[in-house]
Amino acid sequence: MVNKTVYDLYDWKEDVSGKYILSTCVQSIILVVGVIGNAFVITIYTWHLKPKKDDRYFIPILAWIDLLGCIFASAKSLVENQYPLKYISSFSCKILNFGTAIFIVSSILLLMVISVQRYQKICRPFGFQMTLKVKRIAAILTILLAGTLSVQSFIMHENVKVFHENRNISGYECASVPGTLKDSFQYIIIVIEGFSIVCMCLMYGLVGRAIMKRFGREEDVTSDKNGEPNHNSRNKLISRRRFSLMFMLISLVSIVCFITSWTFILLQRKDPAFWRKLSFGQAQVSLIFRRFYILNHAVNPLFYGFFDPKFRRQMKTLFYNFKRYITRNVRDVKLDLSADSSQQSEMS
Repeated sequence: MVNKTVYDLYDWKEDVSGKYILSTCVQSIILVVGVIGNAFVITIYTWHLKPKKDDRYFIPILAWIDLLGCIFASAKSLVENQYPLKYISSFSCKILNFGTAIFIVSSILLLMVISVQRYQKICRPFGFQMTLKVKRIAAILTILLAGTLSVQSFIMHENVKVFHENRNISGYECASVPGTLKDSFQYIIIVIEGFSIVCMCLMYGLVGRAIMKRFGREEDVTSDKNGEPNHNSRNKLISRRRFSLMFMLISLVSIVCFITSWTFILLQRKDPAFWRKLSFGQAQVSLIFRRFYILNHAVNPLFYGFFDPKFRRQMKTLFYNFKRYITRNVRDVKLDLSADSSQQSEMS
């Protein structure tokens, strides 16, 4: 057997891919959880709860964005992990980057729109409220703006040749083409996302203050002219507060995820050799935080399940019907097998 003494592209690829093991496991789990969770949300809110005229209107739209965002972002990460230095094709690079970008931007812009809606409902309940038409226009404009901003990801990404820093070895990875205007577009997106974050913080700050101020006056607000409890008004008030708190927490998680990812992007921008300087263990953990934005697409169904009792009831009904269906089919199969066995015994 001949000992290998030449360090080649295969060895370089093995060294790099070893740093992606933990990231691959985490991204796979996030992908499964995100796809299943958001699929349940879309099914229940679209066909069972019919959210067009209440606080749930934006939930199925956000769930579609999260579902597709989870698929594109996880696929992008997993392909990069699976084919380091030997990326599959420029077209795949462009599509995955474009899909990832459009759903990231759509998510944060839609959350900003939702924060404005919650502000109107809690702080200005007798003022202008978003009608169904306004909600539809806001959702469409959000996706169109996100698509416009994300076109640069399709244009500027492709297979780029990279070189080993110490050896005469080269490979290909999915990256922005050198000499393009990627930095300018990224700064524009950072400014827009930063504005959205500031807007959400401001809106939910006012919402939180309004809820705390009115908490002590709840009995007065939910009583009729005779001083008797008005249970319908009370339930509406509690529901409105519950949904406001839910969207507040969803936005908070989103902000933490995006800030974490952008921190590592800026560190990499400041020092191109940032990742190469990390130890094996540091690279494993840092890469997970670098892709923390994907978690934003997967965790929202947990908040819907915790804060929306109607969603929980529909989930229980869905699982109960599924269990009955499986049990009935298993019983039928057993009966068929038993009948076949009896026929064979009689024939023998």
